[in-house]
Amino acid sequence: MVTSRWLYKVRGLYEAILNRTLDLGIFSRKILKQGIVEHIDKRKDALNRPSDLFRFNQEMYLKSLTEETKFGF
Repeated sequence: MVTSRWLYKVRGLYEAILNRTLDLGIFSRKILKQGIVEHIDKRKDALNRPSDLFRFNQEMYLKSLTEETKFGF
């Protein structure tokens, strides 16, 4: 499981590759829609607002390697 901080890092990677800024909300919806990363209903305890937790779906990732994956960025 990972916290939502991974999203900022992955978005930064996509922005560097595409050489443009991406909206975080749209980016996260498109990434989650692919099913490679899943939002889980638990939250990590924190002093302030708790972070959402996500998990990597290896089955969907392997499936995406055999299919053409379009993110639409």
